[in-house]
Amino acid sequence: MRAGANDSSLGQPSEPLGSVSLSPVYCFPAFIAFAIRFCGDFELDLATALLLRLPRSRCPLGPRPFPTLHPSMSHKNALSILLFLIALSPCSKLVAEIFLTRRNYPSGEYPSAVVVKDLNNDGIPDIVSANSNDANLSVFLGRRNGTFAPAMNFSVGAGAVELASADLNGDGKADLAVTDGIKSVYVVLGNGDGTFGSPTRYTLHTSTIGVEVADLNADGKLDLAVANFGPPNNSRGEIAILLGNGDGSFAVPAYYELGHNAVRLTAVELNGDAALDLAVAVEHFSSQVNSLAVLLGNGDGTFQMATT
Repeated sequence: MRAGANDSSLGQPSEPLGSVSLSPVYCFPAFIAFAIRFCGDFELDLATALLLRLPRSRCPLGPRPFPTLHPSMSHKNALSILLFLIALSPCSKLVAEIFLTRRNYPSGEYPSAVVVKDLNNDGIPDIVSANSNDANLSVFLGRRNGTFAPAMNFSVGAGAVELASADLNGDGKADLAVTDGIKSVYVVLGNGDGTFGSPTRYTLHTSTIGVEVADLNADGKLDLAVANFGPPNNSRGEIAILLGNGDGSFAVPAYYELGHNAVRLTAVELNGDAALDLAVAVEHFSSQVNSLAVLLGNGDGTFQMATT
């Protein structure tokens, strides 16, 4: 495992190249969000009584909202009170372990994407990372105390760049869709215990990066949208749409051309017609201009021409 160079902006060594880590609390919003997610909203109600507004300040990860406190209260005192409130809850040990000490979980090399999902149906969130250099996935099964078991690594194909998770075949188990960065997307059906079956490969035109799972034609079956970066030295990316059959298999892809290289995408309703649309992050090879492309959905799994 190689260690990264020192990051002078943080005054600490950067993370190893192959690890998924949970960092200490550097700003209140992350701390409060964790309390809401794992401890319920009791602590939030009490904590927000101390806070008046949320102007901008700086965290080591960049600008983040930071609470401005009542004039009679310092940030140090407020943090002490927040810690005390969280300590009253049953998950105080969990908060301390995750936020007040850092845990690194070795994965494959250069994890480039991560999803959180209950992979073994025990009601506890698990983590999957796509490791681009090792071309594999790492599964970290969650424990009730907020820690994770050591990684179970497995390969699905020629690469692993981006991934998404959902129940693709309607059996109540989490499945995966994984792009390889070359020209394929792989569908891997879950066994319900944190392990997965053999991958099914769908070959696309060019380098596959982003992947989104959504019901694009409103038939109750999940579909795939994949961002194809485009040929080398060319700015003609594409979006591939693979409509789902409901059993974990997918139809032949349909393609929508872009004027730029496609990188990441998300499905969301943008124009109030109840049909899912696509927002795509794109890059332009020749000018290095980055922008956003929008493809409005027709509600049947087809899309209008992209606008940027």
